[in-house]
Amino acid sequence: MTILLLVLFAMVATLALVYFAAPGVVFNWATTLGRRSAGLKLAEADVAGHRIAYLHGGAGETLLLLHGFGANKDHWTMIARLLTPHFRVVMPDLPGFGDSSRHDAERYGLDEQLVRLARFADSLELGNFHLGGNSMGGYLASHFALRFPGRVKSLWLLAPAGVMSAEKSETMALLEAGENPLVATDMVA
Repeated sequence: MTILLLVLFAMVATLALVYFAAPGVVFNWATTLGRRSAGLKLAEADVAGHRIAYLHGGAGETLLLLHGFGANKDHWTMIARLLTPHFRVVMPDLPGFGDSSRHDAERYGLDEQLVRLARFADSLELGNFHLGGNSMGGYLASHFALRFPGRVKSLWLLAPAGVMSAEKSETMALLEAGENPLVATDMVA
């Protein structure tokens, strides 16, 4: 029994050491495992002068999922395994995020991203599809549905940005003043 406990302790200690010594390795391993368990494949599309990286997999009607600010296509990986048996899931890195290209001379506001999303959907021949988004992705998804209502079968919005409340949040006040508190401008030690 003592040997079994020592072996178990050694395994846990080794895993903890790997986690703290090389968190990127652990993260990459977990991401790869999540993609594999959902049956996702990595692909790229060239759209409007941008290279857009995306994950896709599954079968059924198409569900296009948009990540939030500061996230990427793998934001959806852990839940994708529950969706791919029912949907063809497409999860892009929005232009300017993740592995998709960003061009300093271009704008990445609402109108520009909506046009890019429409062209992305066209390039994959998605036709009409279900659309989901989280945070900024929810904001884009809701505006995409308003701009292209015939293309969206349903909306799945998770904590979408842009929802107004009775009192303006500190973040919204800063955004309206032209400051984005979600973007780091300096490094604090």
